[in-house]
Amino acid sequence: MPALAQVDTGIIAGTVKDSSGGVLAGAAVVIRNNDTGLERKVNTNQAGEYVSGPLPPAPYTVTG
Repeated sequence: MPALAQVDTGIIAGTVKDSSGGVLAGAAVVIRNNDTGLERKVNTNQAGEYVSGPLPPAPYTVTG
């Protein structure tokens, strides 16, 4: 049986809401690697959701 590959990445996902609890479509989200300072910018979809794409293990800060 062939060995299964392991991945060394993960994702950050979430939902952006306003103060009344409504979702924010098209909101800009910045995901910053605290070790390197590199940033990945994504926008929320119509449901206010965002997904980072593959990220290496590290501490991150999410702002938006």
